[in-house]
Amino acid sequence: TWAGIQELPSDSPSRVHIQQALANKNPSAPPEGYVSELFDEYAERFDSHLVEVLSYQAPKLVAAVINNRYSEEEPASELLDLGVGTGLLADLVSERTKRMIGVDISEKMLKLAEDKNLYQELHCQDIVQFLEQSEQNFQLIVATDTLVYFGDLSPFIKGVALRLKASGHCVLTVEKGVGEDYQLHFSGRYRHSFDYIQHLAWEHGLWVSRATQINLRKGGGDWVQGLIMVLEHQ
Repeated sequence: TWAGIQELPSDSPSRVHIQQALANKNPSAPPEGYVSELFDEYAERFDSHLVEVLSYQAPKLVAAVINNRYSEEEPASELLDLGVGTGLLADLVSERTKRMIGVDISEKMLKLAEDKNLYQELHCQDIVQFLEQSEQNFQLIVATDTLVYFGDLSPFIKGVALRLKASGHCVLTVEKGVGEDYQLHFSGRYRHSFDYIQHLAWEHGLWVSRATQINLRKGGGDWVQGLIMVLEHQ
């Protein structure tokens, strides 16, 4: 809540970010430390709040795309789960991939994902830095409700193009934006337009092979509109 934000120190990344959102500012990224601060605090109640209170749909919808493209007989050779959180996706797709690697900037979230014993590797790192620095390539790259914490997606899309195998798929979700490339919403999350992501994909040698409007989660009593998109190499 805003009352809770006001109780934070004036230089807290969470306070600075929400103040920017409420002032209709549109920075290209949140202040450094915002996402890790947010999710370290949120970790213990993350699953129950999202699933039971906010009717969180994104993992099930992403899993449906993956399960439609890969099977137990022909699984993806590896899945890179960017913004892995507590590992909600892993429960739904573990039999559709031979190897799962998770990346998240929150140590407390990663501890909960580790407890599921479904990931072969877990890395506490910024997802763009991981894409830039990794020496692995991946059949399947997934970002489930992760890009809402990024404004400018150019570094992310560039990293995906770098790490995605020639026959691979990147499945991502975003909150649906209109008009501008990206907008910081008063919720503290970013919204992105389809045209923006399509442009970035093409610019980096990818294309959007599928885009579907979805209900991501409840927010303020209404469904938050999003897009689920599949990117492939051109």
